Amino acid sequence: MTNDMTEGIITILFTEHINPMLASHGGKAKLVKVEDNKAYVEFSGGCQGCAGARMTLGRYIAGAIKQIVPEIEEVIDVTNHEEGENPFYKEEDLEKEDLKFLCDCGATVICDSKEDERWKQGSCSRCLKEQEDALDY
Repeated sequence: MTNDMTEGIITILFTEHINPMLASHGGKAKLVKVEDNKAYVEFSGGCQGCAGARMTLGRYIAGAIKQIVPEIEEVIDVTNHEEGENPFYKEEDLEKEDLKFLCDCGATVICDSKEDERWKQGSCSRCLKEQEDALDY
């Protein structure tokens, strides 16, 4: 089967089956290209940046594509999920992960910067307050 025929079949699958399901979440997906037995898919709308996009691709879209076009060996997401209207993943989230720690009391602390007193002291707000109160006593 030629790439043009494969792309046509997969495009119909998106139009008639996949996108109506994704539309219930405000999302959409499209086939970008087929090359070397791989289908390249791009999400948009509510799916762009959604935490569930990977699961949707793997469990629903890839299975549906491979069922109607068995020659497809892999389905690849080429979406820039960081650029979504309300993206699940953002670069600054990675930076914040660097400012995350576990206080001795077990509380997870996420600081806005290394200038945050909690970061400097290595304690959560509650523990810092308790330390301050103990000094005042």
